[in-house]
Amino acid sequence: MKKSNIFWIAFVAIFSMTACEKAFMEAEPAATKKAVFEQIWKFTDEKYSFFDYKKIDWNAIKSKYQTQVKEEMTDEQFLAVCDAMLDELKDGHVNIRTTFDRTRSWDWYLNYPSNFDKKLIERNYYKDKQQIVGGFRYMDFGDVAYVYYGSFSDGFSDADLDYLIAKATPKKGIIIDIRDNGGGSKESVSIIAERFCKTETKIGEEWNKSGPAHDNFTKKDFTLNPKKDIKQFLDKPVIVLTNRQCYSAANFFPYTMKALPNVTIIGDNTGGGGGIPAYTELSNGWVLRVSTSQTFDNNGFNIENGIPPTIKVDMTKADIDKGVDTILETALKFIRK
Repeated sequence: MKKSNIFWIAFVAIFSMTACEKAFMEAEPAATKKAVFEQIWKFTDEKYSFFDYKKIDWNAIKSKYQTQVKEEMTDEQFLAVCDAMLDELKDGHVNIRTTFDRTRSWDWYLNYPSNFDKKLIERNYYKDKQQIVGGFRYMDFGDVAYVYYGSFSDGFSDADLDYLIAKATPKKGIIIDIRDNGGGSKESVSIIAERFCKTETKIGEEWNKSGPAHDNFTKKDFTLNPKKDIKQFLDKPVIVLTNRQCYSAANFFPYTMKALPNVTIIGDNTGGGGGIPAYTELSNGWVLRVSTSQTFDNNGFNIENGIPPTIKVDMTKADIDKGVDTILETALKFIRK
């Protein structure tokens, strides 16, 4: 066979394989603003978990905002339209992250009393006597142990928990203050909560999105199953202090703890955030996050809008003026009664 024929056969074979590969490759999604808007709407439509619970007409919301999208918009203007659409969900777990901004929905706490003053605690209670143990702050009130945990993203070790439990064991009770805790690791919730749980305990039920329809869920029990041979604080009062700025993992913590018989929640309703978020990268490089699950307690109560306290208490101006934390004082009296 002539060399020229061999060359052409090889060229045709390579071209054919390349053409086949292209035929089977998926086309890159367009990065036009209208295409990205459609990606945002569709991912949310298929993954978001609270449409029925919140009685949201997502198709009507699409019609409301899609006509506002223009290709000549700046990225900032386009993000503002997408943010307004997502804000209709009223969900702190839903946002878009870009290189120049991150959208947010903070209405879940902005119009509520703060019920926490960190400087007041530091000036009038800690008085430089607190201990910093991992991500925790520990204060000894003599007959009551007090632990403040400001974020479930703050790290700690098993040794840290062992130390805190050992400090609390001779006391009448323990106060766990999570006010102004915006969330973090849900795994940390279970690790801490199992220190107060005797045996395997059903906390509630989780519904996870399992298909594109708004009512496609897989349901499973959520249980707390303490490990063996860990230090625990049992059979004495455990108080969890909450306010409206407790969100996400800090919503799951009182949800988990209130299923235990010796736990009392004192303070204000938490901010909510009962869905586990999922992420997707859009074709323009932005990252979209939406809630993809629902969580219920053993009575069928959906925790998306927060956990109500066992004892509702607000900090009073008169007490604040005197340097007194009304919620903390209520917890101390509850244990000492």
